Amino acid sequence: SITGPTEAEKENDTPTAVFPAAATASAVPSSPHGEVLVVGLGSGDPAQLTPEVDAALRRCDTVAGYSKYVDFIRDRIHGKRLIETGMKGEVERCRDALAAAAAGATVCMVCSGDPGILAMAGLLFELRAREQAFRDLPIRVLPGITAASTAAAALGAPLQNGFSLVSLSDLLVPADEVRRNLRAVAQSALPVTLYNPAGRKRRRLLAEALDIFREARGGDILCAFVRHAGRPEETRWIGRLADLPADDVDMSTLVLIGSARTVTDRGALFEARGYAEKYLDKDAPASTADGR
Repeated sequence: SITGPTEAEKENDTPTAVFPAAATASAVPSSPHGEVLVVGLGSGDPAQLTPEVDAALRRCDTVAGYSKYVDFIRDRIHGKRLIETGMKGEVERCRDALAAAAAGATVCMVCSGDPGILAMAGLLFELRAREQAFRDLPIRVLPGITAASTAAAALGAPLQNGFSLVSLSDLLVPADEVRRNLRAVAQSALPVTLYNPAGRKRRRLLAEALDIFREARGGDILCAFVRHAGRPEETRWIGRLADLPADDVDMSTLVLIGSARTVTDRGALFEARGYAEKYLDKDAPASTADGR
């Protein structure tokens, strides 16, 4: 297998069916007529598809993607040519998608969430820059709803003053770099969202991350996680960082570490925006919020 970007790092011990891919670049004549549309499916729920992505899926003649993500849209792509690979097949999949476009196809490369956030858009541009056969191919990125946005909406409004996003996967990024990123953002005033927090065997960096944030922000800082954000099986947890049940966190979970502005009230997690200090009566009674 060829190791590729983190979009397909959902760790799963069950083998994923792998379907025949398109012809390789060496077998395809160069053509200026095709294109690759890199599209975000959000959580995979049809309600999260943007009209732009829906139109692209209708218009294209070829769909490429990680098999689990193609499953989200199989009912709307009947009759289209499919380029599918399992985990760690990202380089092959992207190269075959570009080759199909070089042969004249309009290809939708489907990604979960947003295609430019820990997904396939970057690799497609990288391959086009590196391989002469693909130099003139158009690549367009159609945004999707990333997990941080979906999880934040499920929780309330915890990211409205800005936030940092860190992936805990060290499959492609060295673990020491991940640790440096964690230490840097832990010292900031921003909430932090942790992507790819832990797999069945890869849990060390999650434990280290929680230690880093407890040291920098204290165990009483509010935090949360959302599993399967935007899907029917979605579950949420909100509480203190000291109480976060790390054993319940997996690759389908987004972990959010709050800031000094983060509060919780009536089951919602949100950040104070600053309006109270600037516009509201400073002598008004304090909020009944039950958090910081």
